[in-house]
Amino acid sequence: MEEGDIFSGFTLNKVEDISDYSAKGYSFIHSSGFEVYFMERDDDECFFTYSVYTPPEDNTGVFHILEHTLLTGSKKYPARDPFMMMVRNSCNTFLNAMTSPDRTYYPAASPVKKDFDNIFNVYTDAVFNPLLRKESFMQEGIRMTKDPSLHFEGVVFSEMLGDISQHESVVNSVSSRQLFNQDSPYRYESGGYPSDICTLTYERFLEIYRKYYTPKNIKLFFYGNVDILNKLEFLDCEYLSNRDSGREIERIKLTERWERPKRVEAESNAESSVSGATVMLSYLLGDCSDISLNIHLSLLVDVLLGNPGAPLYKRIIDSRLGRDISSESGLSDSYRNLLLAVGISSVEEENIEKIESFFNKAIEEIVEEGISSRLIEASLRRMEFNLKENAGHYPLGYRLFFANIDKGWTYGRMPGEMLSISKVINEIRDNIKKNSRYFESWIDENLIKNTHRLITIVRPSESALLKLEEEIASRIREREDEYKREDEELFVKYSQSQDSKEILDTLPRLRLEDIPDDRRVWDRAIDSNIIKLNLQTNGIVYIDFAFDCSDFSIKELEDISLLVRLLTMTNVKGKSYQEFLEELKFVTGGTGISLESGTTTDGKTKSTVIVRFKALYSYLEEALRLNADMLTCYDSTNEERIKSAIIDIESEFSSSILRNGHSFAFSSATIGINKALYVTEMTTGLAFYSRLQEMESEVEELKARLKNVGQKLFVRKRSTIHIACEQGFMEKAIELVNDSFLNKLGVGCATSEGDSYFPKAEKYISYTTSTPVNYIGFAASLEQMSKEDIMLAKLFVSIVSRNSLWTMLRERGGAYGAYLSVNESELCIYGYSYRDPRLDESIEDIKASILSQEIDIADLEDAKIAILSRVVRPLSPQLKASLDLRRYIYNLTDQERFALRDISLNATLDDIKRINRNILLEDSFYSVISDSECVSNSIHPFKQIPLSIK
Repeated sequence: MEEGDIFSGFTLNKVEDISDYSAKGYSFIHSSGFEVYFMERDDDECFFTYSVYTPPEDNTGVFHILEHTLLTGSKKYPARDPFMMMVRNSCNTFLNAMTSPDRTYYPAASPVKKDFDNIFNVYTDAVFNPLLRKESFMQEGIRMTKDPSLHFEGVVFSEMLGDISQHESVVNSVSSRQLFNQDSPYRYESGGYPSDICTLTYERFLEIYRKYYTPKNIKLFFYGNVDILNKLEFLDCEYLSNRDSGREIERIKLTERWERPKRVEAESNAESSVSGATVMLSYLLGDCSDISLNIHLSLLVDVLLGNPGAPLYKRIIDSRLGRDISSESGLSDSYRNLLLAVGISSVEEENIEKIESFFNKAIEEIVEEGISSRLIEASLRRMEFNLKENAGHYPLGYRLFFANIDKGWTYGRMPGEMLSISKVINEIRDNIKKNSRYFESWIDENLIKNTHRLITIVRPSESALLKLEEEIASRIREREDEYKREDEELFVKYSQSQDSKEILDTLPRLRLEDIPDDRRVWDRAIDSNIIKLNLQTNGIVYIDFAFDCSDFSIKELEDISLLVRLLTMTNVKGKSYQEFLEELKFVTGGTGISLESGTTTDGKTKSTVIVRFKALYSYLEEALRLNADMLTCYDSTNEERIKSAIIDIESEFSSSILRNGHSFAFSSATIGINKALYVTEMTTGLAFYSRLQEMESEVEELKARLKNVGQKLFVRKRSTIHIACEQGFMEKAIELVNDSFLNKLGVGCATSEGDSYFPKAEKYISYTTSTPVNYIGFAASLEQMSKEDIMLAKLFVSIVSRNSLWTMLRERGGAYGAYLSVNESELCIYGYSYRDPRLDESIEDIKASILSQEIDIADLEDAKIAILSRVVRPLSPQLKASLDLRRYIYNLTDQERFALRDISLNATLDDIKRINRNILLEDSFYSVISDSECVSNSIHPFKQIPLSIK
């Protein structure tokens, strides 16, 4: 293909080499104005996304509601929920829709060609020909109902009620949006503000779709081994050739700069559950489509805030003006201008006025003192390492689009330009050679002299929720006359209806035979306590050190949970923690330490500390030495460092409890299932969060305990080493591991009596905080079931989760999300609902969904496809190494994996139907994060535990 060629109405106007990713880029424009970019790369995990430019006009969240409703039926596929039908019948590695401050996305990825084509066809018809039923608008957006009294309901309404209840979410929203001038669309909340969502009408919703979803205002990106000419022909024939082009929505311009800084104050609905205010300093900077500026800022954030020893991060902690750095600190690239923010959380009232001058002085001091050239080089190396590695949990096409391409392509830059990362890194190095204070000068010009900055103060308030409730009540009064009983009856009828077979047959289906049942085994060898995995790693060595602590008591394991955080926050071998972290960053691509617990295939509880790092061959020896020093020469005598580690973990919890409330709720619910899950909750869950607050008063004792537990843990006899690299380097890697790591560990192996039991758990437990929505966790033991029946139950529960549970909790109940699964390793069923407006009703619906689910052969095939989808999912070398180590630790052999898979793949309808559904509900546990009043009114005997979010 050459520039100027025409294919099915599309002109190829640009071809570019993307050397950093061994790819080629093709830019096409259709006669209708519709733009397509294809990044051709040898990768079977293909990706696409539609991107619609949608700058908000108000706070109604109409684009957010459109994002939810677009995939609830289209002209070709008039099913009630084609999105969920594709979720059930797909091998996708990503499938979703998202709303940003000025764009709406419809992305998906799959490594199976037919699956990729199926999803693309359904998404394309949804974007261009959605039905936009009134019932879908009422379900996903907003509706009035009189059961029992007039009030508002809707999935997006519930989602944004949950969002506004999060203190840090309010911090992020205010400190970002208030940086823009009054006439900017960014002053509006694109997701919607609850009381404004209540004003949106169905007619306005339709009007907005017609205005914005036009060929000139939609772009399409492809990545991977895609048959692009086939896709272009399909788009032209089916959707573009006879369609009105519409008009391209004018792009938001760069914001006119302020002459002087400003200040804004706000309140969050956190009541007494959050202590103190959060104070943010945020800067408005340059064009988000400038790749050089993007990389400069990413580098700057990494240098100044990348870890607790970083220059600005350390000054914030040492200032004691608040409890910790705000989790909302960092770079934001979702707006037309790039934003940089840094903040302090849990600030007492008497310190608020000191924050602005502190930040300004801290940045001036950093410039005056100078930034370590080694620290800058370490960050540049980390960027280059990431380019070489191309690792991540999300598909590469997804990561490249959202991290780089989108922010430039939206505003007229070619994607190839946005991916020229190594070129910019080289330019930065050249600039540093010419001017050793290059970055100091950059900070002075772009931060210190920047008058377009904002101080934001967000205080937790007991009146904020009442104010929101009054606003919503006012909307009810304003719209009371608009309520129509026939609309509510229409919605109820719709929510209880099912698609006919004829409608379901319109949807493309994936069949089992379309998916390879990959039974390849990895090239693993075991030599004493060293596991060798031969992989193509592009010159990178992945090493995991696993230390068995299964015999430790629960109190010792709690101390270990603190210790693994302290190790990267304390002085090591005479070096300050700043110096040590700088050295570690200089020679590794990343280091992580974690404690995890699980049950082996023969029923034993296993607790393990895993120290994981990655490095290029040339730096492996130094990386090993530093990791050995970290584990054997850490300073546990510094009380301030111990307190900082406690605060750091607490801050991490505080910022994620309501964002990921469902995860915390179901972890808490599993505490009574078995010892491994009990240990997991006590060392990583809300139970551990509660324990941390006690640890703050035990610092003197902790100094000795943290030293002792580390000396007992980090010894050769407890270690298993997993090495993943190219075969040609393996023997050298083993030699270095022995010389630079194992020989530095202690030899002895003191044992502990441990805990042979775990306490009886409460059946109903609630963590109460100020939240207008609920997070519900559910778990039940399947210990009495045979291994074969557990695998059959896993298939059945997969069907329940994507069918009756989704219908009852999401479509009818208004929860933002709901999920059920079986964990065959821990012999349990578990699940959750997320941002759920109901409590008792949802608990009953979880039970009812299991008891009422009917299944047919198509449901069973979908469940089997879900199993194979995990088999075909591409894994990076790092993920393979991690997974291989876990299989070894928990004694899961390839033979057993394949045997379990065969049970599932060979299952019949009769096999599934004989599962005793009552067994799935016996001995159930429920844990919720909820409002105290809501829990008090529950029919269930919840034990209430106040949840203090610091």
